[in-house]
Formats: sequence, C-alpha cells, structure tokens
Amino acid sequence: MTQARLKPHFDQGRPVGYSVTEIKPGGLIEKLGLKNSDIVKKVNGMVVTRPEDVMQAYTSFSGIPISSWRLNEAAGWKFCNMRSDEKA
Repeated sequence: MTQARLKPHFDQGRPVGYSVTEIKPGGLIEKLGLKNSDIVKKVNGMVVTRPEDVMQAYTSFSGIPISSWRLNEAAGWKFCNMRSDEKA
C-alpha cells in the first residue's frame, strides 16, 4: 500500500488502531480526509487492530464510514467520522 504508512497504535500495550503517516498527496487516503497522525480505529463499523483488518477494509472502500482520532494541538484528541465517498 503506497497511499500512506500505517503503523499499529497501542494504548497501555494493547492494539487500538492504526496511526496514519506519510500520506501521498492527491492519493485515496488524502481524498478520504485522513490526515497525518490520525489514528484509525474503525472502518465500516469494524474495529481495525490487525493487519488483516486493515487490508479487508482497504479493499472495500466505497461509501463506508471511517472513525478516527485526530490530534489537535489546541484541544488534544478529537473524534472524526467520515465516509469514504466524501470530499476532504
């Protein structure tokens, strides 16, 4: 997957999602509205904590809901909901 780098994100030693970095400008991940340092926790209501979860979600992108947490320097972590067919 060359659209972005996904790295497992852990909270107290447990996998809780994937951190998104190195997003390719103009690519699908950017068009989805994801930003560098977002932590994706759910795609289409499915918790993503294993590589298999991420690949399954990636192959089914089309109007599905994505839930992530975004770090806002002023306010801390903010919950974000978006759909894969929305414009960023």
